[in-house]
Amino acid sequence: MSGEAWSCFAQLPSGLIDPQSAPLTLRWLRPRPTHAGFGITASDADEARHLRMQRLQHWSLFLLAVLVPLTGGALIADDLLSQKLIVDAGARALATFAGVTSVAFSALMLIWTGLALLRYQRVAPAVQSFRAACAEFAEIDAWRAVRCEAAFWTGGLDEAAFAHECAELLAGHFKTGQVMRTQGADDYGVDVLVCSPQEKIVARCKPWRDTIDATQVRALAGSKAFFEADRAVMMTIAGPSDRADTRVVAEALKLELWDVARIASAATQLRGAV
Repeated sequence: MSGEAWSCFAQLPSGLIDPQSAPLTLRWLRPRPTHAGFGITASDADEARHLRMQRLQHWSLFLLAVLVPLTGGALIADDLLSQKLIVDAGARALATFAGVTSVAFSALMLIWTGLALLRYQRVAPAVQSFRAACAEFAEIDAWRAVRCEAAFWTGGLDEAAFAHECAELLAGHFKTGQVMRTQGADDYGVDVLVCSPQEKIVARCKPWRDTIDATQVRALAGSKAFFEADRAVMMTIAGPSDRADTRVVAEALKLELWDVARIASAATQLRGAV
């Protein structure tokens, strides 16, 4: 083989890779955003908690504004009146303790909420980035959900669109971004080339509604041998025929035959694993 080198395939025939094919989005590889990934905690992104902290801070300021002069004024007045405002010593001590404790609690509450709000301000850019990522992921998840339905795959995709969607799905299934579409002509019997971390895979992706027979399986086996691939996948609408020789040949040659149910199932598993 001669021509351009690509990834785990040592050499590929010249002109095999289609430079005009639409780039893959690799949306099946996009992980769900996490708080840790943005250096924040769940409470940092909790808008309701942020609002509670603001209300608590306002209440703390109000209580301090009321309790400090009230407590201080009561103690001064009692002292000026030679402790006649509260005659009983025990009651006086209890009132003093309650007033001082209330002031201290309000002060601590003010400090606590102030520190929390300072942290909110510090991590605000990261929180905004996290929320933007979550909104973007929601769109990606909706995109994935559509492809989990068999109706999407049987809904009239042409050969190019079907091969493109299969390439996207194979990227997620084999957990690699090293996925390439081939030219429509002289493609040596494959539509997609995949390099996973452990192996290289070739795939034939056609929206055929007729079942696959043993001849087509042997053709895929020839492509697998030609590219020296470790695995080969054939993705069609109908899948293999009911004839035993088709499945026997596929199993003997270590080929995977995916019908629309298997394709939709693979998509559903990928979506659920995120």
